[in-house]
Amino acid sequence: MLYSTASFAQDTIPYSTVYLYRVREFNGSLLGLDLNLTNSLFDGKTIGTIRNNSKMVIKIYQEGKNELSIQTGVTRGVFFNAKLGQSYYIKVSLASGIMMARPRLELVDREQGAFDFENITKLLKEGNN
Repeated sequence: MLYSTASFAQDTIPYSTVYLYRVREFNGSLLGLDLNLTNSLFDGKTIGTIRNNSKMVIKIYQEGKNELSIQTGVTRGVFFNAKLGQSYYIKVSLASGIMMARPRLELVDREQGAFDFENITKLLKEGNN
């Protein structure tokens, strides 16, 4: 049996983990939102796109102040002070606006965030049947 070296790879450098998720909602359901990371290393670097009913995991290898933001005409973001070994849950949603939907990023407590994050997995699996 052949094994991929990637299957045995482990991170040996300490990091903090950011769990981003966007629950299923009607408002802006077809809109993908580009996430930007700003900290001492990156100045607004786009790190991915989060879509309706999706999630992503980001590893941050440096302690300190970070901002995750979304720009859709109006920039909205959330600040957090990353500590190595800690986990952070950020919920992404859209609020209705007069001319456009306004993104909202919210730092959620671990218990609620883990529950929401896991439920997105269940909804994705159910949708593939």
